[in-house]
Amino acid sequence: MSKGSHQKQVRATARGQKRFLNSVRRQDKVYQDTLPDPLKATRWARTKRNLPRYDSTLEHLLKHYRKLSPGIVDKKLDGKPLRVPMFFSLTHYPVESFAFLRKLFYALHKADDTHLVLDYGQCLRIDLDASVCMDVLLTRFIAHYKRTRKLGADLKRIRIIDAIMLHSREVRKFLQSTGSGQVIQGINATFPDIISCPLRTRYKSPHRKGTKEITTTELVQYLQACLARFDKKLNAKDRERFSDIIGEVLANAEDHSSLPYNYSIGHFNELNGNGEHSGRFQCVILNFGKTIYERLKDPNDCKNKDILPEMQRLSKRYTEKSWFGVKDAPFEEETLWTLYALQDGVSSVAPHRGNGTIQFIRDFLDLRSKESNKRSVMTLISGHTRIQFDGTHHLQDKLNDKGDTHTVITFNKAGSLEEKPDEKFVTFASQYFPGTLLYADVYVTADHLKPH
Repeated sequence: MSKGSHQKQVRATARGQKRFLNSVRRQDKVYQDTLPDPLKATRWARTKRNLPRYDSTLEHLLKHYRKLSPGIVDKKLDGKPLRVPMFFSLTHYPVESFAFLRKLFYALHKADDTHLVLDYGQCLRIDLDASVCMDVLLTRFIAHYKRTRKLGADLKRIRIIDAIMLHSREVRKFLQSTGSGQVIQGINATFPDIISCPLRTRYKSPHRKGTKEITTTELVQYLQACLARFDKKLNAKDRERFSDIIGEVLANAEDHSSLPYNYSIGHFNELNGNGEHSGRFQCVILNFGKTIYERLKDPNDCKNKDILPEMQRLSKRYTEKSWFGVKDAPFEEETLWTLYALQDGVSSVAPHRGNGTIQFIRDFLDLRSKESNKRSVMTLISGHTRIQFDGTHHLQDKLNDKGDTHTVITFNKAGSLEEKPDEKFVTFASQYFPGTLLYADVYVTADHLKPH
């Protein structure tokens, strides 16, 4: 038999097998349609067992979503709209914002209707720190619904998500350019006064090289585009510096996360009012999974054992001073350990590794306007810990025992972690964030913009 004849025979055999399998599937479908109801139920129960599980992010959030806002009762919507808070911001309005995220997760998890309506009728402001958490929830659940529908499962799954009552023009623009409008309606609008750096998801895998570098480049380009509105440029040295800082923060998010995903997003709104040219720069880098404290406390996760004795000694001192461990104390051990982990050179991954987070805070705060009516703030949220930087307490360079310079931020006049930090900026909150979020909210003006 010639080579050509053999190939024709192989193709004919493959076509025959395909026709046979298709006929079996058709006959099986006809048979299922004729099954009595009890047998159909048995077949459906078997299919249901094979439905896709939540991905690792949703599984983690399912365990912890009640701690987002303890004390509230989960209720089904029963077709009613889910109302977005008037001020949706984890940093500035945490109580109502965390409560909304809990209600949103419950609505998406229970999916008692095929149509979810988000009511923005009272919403006047959305900050990027809260918006990105909402976007991640919607993105992960929508992907899960699609996987479920592929199996032909006739379960109640949300198929339509609508946003209604968008009275605020600024909220509408935010949703359509950077926020949830892109996720739920596929809107990707552009506005002359807004620069958006869309939500980017990074998957930690040895088979996906270069994603950190791509995200770093995008964030630096986003920063450059924002500065260009003020006729400012980053020279080659500045670009390299910001690239190193952002890259280190992204590496921290990847190394310290117990889940494979981390996220980044940016939003800039140019402001021109009262004869003043200014802008609001927002950027978020976050991951879900174990908190900073949980990783430090877990002997299997904390690879740098050298830092544990010092943190345990500080915990003992704080307990003796009744700064935590008593009723209504402003701190807990988690707060202290998270603050300690921010200091330069402290890492749960490896000894003597630098901490890009503290340099990220320093450099971005240097971009802020010095005007008193424009309060810029950098926020770190991890577990129950909230740490805010607005320039009131300065970063300090100190010499360690080996004579090396390292940067510290202690939030007290003594410049020492031995003393109690300022309760206004370092707090223990009842709301729990199941991961770590770093948020830059920086107001910039042309006259005072002086990047390195």
